[in-house]
Amino acid sequence: MSGGGTPDRHFAAPLGRAQRLLGIFLMLLVGGFVPLVLAAALWSRPAGPSWRFALPALPVVILLVTAGFRPTGFAITSTGVQVLRPAGPLEVPWEALRSVRFPVVWPRSFVLGIFRADFFGSYGAYWSRAWGRFDLYLTNQANSVVLLKRDGRRVVISPGDPQAFLVALRATPEALGSGVEVEG
Repeated sequence: MSGGGTPDRHFAAPLGRAQRLLGIFLMLLVGGFVPLVLAAALWSRPAGPSWRFALPALPVVILLVTAGFRPTGFAITSTGVQVLRPAGPLEVPWEALRSVRFPVVWPRSFVLGIFRADFFGSYGAYWSRAWGRFDLYLTNQANSVVLLKRDGRRVVISPGDPQAFLVALRATPEALGSGVEVEG
C-alpha cells in the first residue's frame, strides 16, 4: 500500500462507543498511571543515571507517536481506496483489490494483534487462523467494511457511513474498470 492520487470522496472515521471507551481507558493508563508509577519508583531510589528521569515520559511519547497512525478517515480516489492518517495516507490500489464486502463476517478464531494500537480506534497488523495476516483500521466495529485483495489478504476499514461508501465505490469508474466486486 502506498499513498497517491487526489481524494475524490472522503468518509469520516468516527469512533464508536466501544472504541472510544477503550481509547480513554488506555490513554489514562499509558499516559497517566504508568508514568506516575515509573516516576514514583525511579525518584524513590538513590541517585543513579540522570536519564532515569526521562523514562516516565516514554509512555507519553509512545501515545503521541501512535496518534500519528490512527485512521482519521477514508477516501476513494482515482488510484484506489485510501486510509487517511496524520502520518500520511495508506492506499489499496484498484489493481490489488478483488472485492469489497459489508457487513464483515469476523473470524470466529482467536485474533492476535501483531503491530497494533488501540488508543484512537484499533489499527495495525493482526492475525487469525481463519484470515491469516490482515490490516485493521477500525474506529467503529459496526461500520466495518472488508477490502479483499487479489493476494487473499484483507484490509478492514470503518467508514462512518458504510452504505454511502459502497454506493460511491459502485459509481467509481476506476473500481469498475479494475473488476472490483462490491457486495452489500
